[in-house]
Amino acid sequence: MGKRVISRRAEYNYGNYKEIAVFPVYSGSGRRYREEKRAVSRKAQKELNRKNRIKKIFRLLNGNFSHKDYFLTLTYDKKSVPKDVTQAQKDYREFIRALRRLYSAQNKPLKYMAWIEKGVEKGRLHHHLVISGGVSREKIEDLFKKGFADCKRLRPKNDDLMGLAEYFAKDPKGKRTFTCSKNLDRTCLMPVVRDNCVAKHKIKKIIENYEDKEMFERMYPGYELIRCETRLNEYSRAVSVEIILRKKGCYGYNTYLSD
Repeated sequence: MGKRVISRRAEYNYGNYKEIAVFPVYSGSGRRYREEKRAVSRKAQKELNRKNRIKKIFRLLNGNFSHKDYFLTLTYDKKSVPKDVTQAQKDYREFIRALRRLYSAQNKPLKYMAWIEKGVEKGRLHHHLVISGGVSREKIEDLFKKGFADCKRLRPKNDDLMGLAEYFAKDPKGKRTFTCSKNLDRTCLMPVVRDNCVAKHKIKKIIENYEDKEMFERMYPGYELIRCETRLNEYSRAVSVEIILRKKGCYGYNTYLSD
């Protein structure tokens, strides 16, 4: 049986965002499709993997954190610099235990995503964390006894979360490790998938008017268009569409009055 192309629609909802992807899916066991898959270059596959990492991290960040939460950086003083990543991981676990005690004492839930990074230029190990808010930033900073802590509010309106996603998804030249709390909401990674539910003429209209923000606002009331991208498969000539929308007014002026 030769291959057959069907249209698949996947919708993700996370935080204030809605993401919709419409793309071709191949069924059957046609030889040509297997050859197409083999023809994808390593460079192209590497870039695709990077973009997928960005999307996953961005969904997790927006699905679990908001302007009420924090971005925390921990850097070591000269006498406390760990000799290797293993020691940095021990320091990190000690800090997380202290952080849990602080949040528990104030009856606040703790969610976090964390990275241990070895800098490229100086090779210095340091920590980056995105953590839930509701606790004094000064008290959080005081927990780190081996150097300097800088706890800031997240600024989703200013694309902080996309910047973080791109940063943490980049190809590391130094060693980087990642961990996160078990209580993260992962439903943001689970799309609602339907096949052959988008008419060809509708896909064609989106492709031809991918910059028409008013059209998307009519299609998705209450949302504004952030980005719409189309991609042509050089082998099948089928077009994939990716739409990212954000709730209107979700980042109002008053959101950022308190620091």
